[in-house]
Amino acid sequence: MTIEAKPFNEQALQAWLDATEDEGRFESAPEQKSARPTERAFSTSWIWVVATVAFFFYLGVGLWMIYGADFAIGDAIARASSARAIAHSRDQHVMAVGFYWMPLPAFAEVPFMAVFSRLGVPALAMVAPTALATAMTIPILARIGRDLAVRKWIAATFVTLFALNPYTIFCAGNGMSEAWLVLALAGCFAAYLRWTDKRRIRDLGRLGLWLAVGQMTRHEMLTVVVVFCVLVAIESAKGRRVATALTVAAPSIFGLFAWTIVSFVITRHGFWKAILDGDVADRVTGPWLPDERTVATVATYSATLSLRFAPGIVLAVLFAGFGRELFGHILDVDGRPHLRAVAIVAIGGLFPAQIAFLLLQRASYGDPRYYMPLILLFTIASFIALNGRPRIGGRGAALVVCGLAGCVSSFVVIGDPGISAVTGEPAVIRALLGTEQSAADSNPARSVNLGDWRAFTADLDRRLRPGDVIVLDTSVAAAVHLFSRHPMQIATELDSDSAQQLQLPNPGYTWAVVVPGNYGSLNPTVQALLRGTPPRGKRWEKVDVPLTPAGFRGSPELWHLVDAPTSPALLTAAAQPTKPQETGQ
Repeated sequence: MTIEAKPFNEQALQAWLDATEDEGRFESAPEQKSARPTERAFSTSWIWVVATVAFFFYLGVGLWMIYGADFAIGDAIARASSARAIAHSRDQHVMAVGFYWMPLPAFAEVPFMAVFSRLGVPALAMVAPTALATAMTIPILARIGRDLAVRKWIAATFVTLFALNPYTIFCAGNGMSEAWLVLALAGCFAAYLRWTDKRRIRDLGRLGLWLAVGQMTRHEMLTVVVVFCVLVAIESAKGRRVATALTVAAPSIFGLFAWTIVSFVITRHGFWKAILDGDVADRVTGPWLPDERTVATVATYSATLSLRFAPGIVLAVLFAGFGRELFGHILDVDGRPHLRAVAIVAIGGLFPAQIAFLLLQRASYGDPRYYMPLILLFTIASFIALNGRPRIGGRGAALVVCGLAGCVSSFVVIGDPGISAVTGEPAVIRALLGTEQSAADSNPARSVNLGDWRAFTADLDRRLRPGDVIVLDTSVAAAVHLFSRHPMQIATELDSDSAQQLQLPNPGYTWAVVVPGNYGSLNPTVQALLRGTPPRGKRWEKVDVPLTPAGFRGSPELWHLVDAPTSPALLTAAAQPTKPQETGQ
């Protein structure tokens, strides 16, 4: 039997490979090999050691800001107070998280608060999550550098510039949401860059999950989700584009929909009120906002802050080949353009553009913290620009200089009362340098003088006796709820029964903390309680509380339910309702 050898048909084999290529790309079966070199940026153990050291450094900075600089942002204290209401209070329930912001930053504090509140250091639970989120960003950046074949000492240089940027350190220790947003963005880019290289379905899944983390952190991430969906759709094969985009968007859509429904059921407006409440910024005055808000003025304001945070981001994007990639001159092996630099430009431009839009709508304070993601994007853009280069060269040296300039500029931004006074951030630099406060250094309407609040709370704690119950509104006295050693003796609007309890003739409260004025949901009701008829044989008495020499912003008052006089003359006088002193903020 003779077997004839047929000639090898190379064209038929290539046609079969082309026909099956798209399916193989979307499925996660055999992993495609990267066309790039795979030099490791860091060893796994080393980068986690660096991240651990960074975590404790950020944690120390956060505690120093609270106890050394007497500084905290009011929103951070409010979130920590909500976390304490969930984890350690007289009425523990998950609904105490509040529904004005996206929930992840507050929920992230709950496990820390469950431990540290019972150990007597609840403030640690406010800064530990953001310190952890920022420290976790460091290994992700190192992973991006490795995937882009950036030499390890070059990658280490740019990761260090990110980790030690003054605004990175500030956001790592301030208990706000920027640290979680930056972590989510870093995870998104790590997954997206891996997918553009390997086309694995699990990288799409990771991208979707990281987008959901960002979406549950800040509402601005909604536009970032849209950008990534468009990018993966462009880079996907025909017939797979919709499915690929939905794979990326599904976790964010589900999380946003669920949270919107829950928050609407509870509050009747949900987190969208933060966007639609357009008169918020009308109540803010200060040198950080344009005098006249037009398209030109808000665009200039936003662009200026963007360049001050990341002065090299434009240079990095140009070096990354944005112009060539935009026109498809840099192609992948199958002829599809990589859009990495386009992703940096699109997402990097989204944050300043959104802030400018909200400023124009008078729905934002334009705080410099909102531009912090640009520091991360500069680092990633630098990695893309240096992809596979054996030496740093003039391009890398220029980017390093820009990174150093960004560090210096960020330090100046924090200390400039003409930019950062909306949350009193210059107080941090003033405490660090030991300089005196100037009249323009703060905005009393928005800042929290934490030293005064802690002194007020410590004095109140000394007066409490077993069985006493304090009633207060956390929207005006969240620091008392956070720093008190007796959280089980504090009733707030976060409790499920406080509103009903205050309608009773004798609600059972023996202490009250109020701020005169129509502030908060429970604060006016507590003031009405003080003006009303007290329980039989009792009267409300205002207590003089010693304050720190710096004075007190917010004019809080402390009232105590005491025994009424027993003589007939004094009983007549005591029966008159006592009106709290009207002192404005």
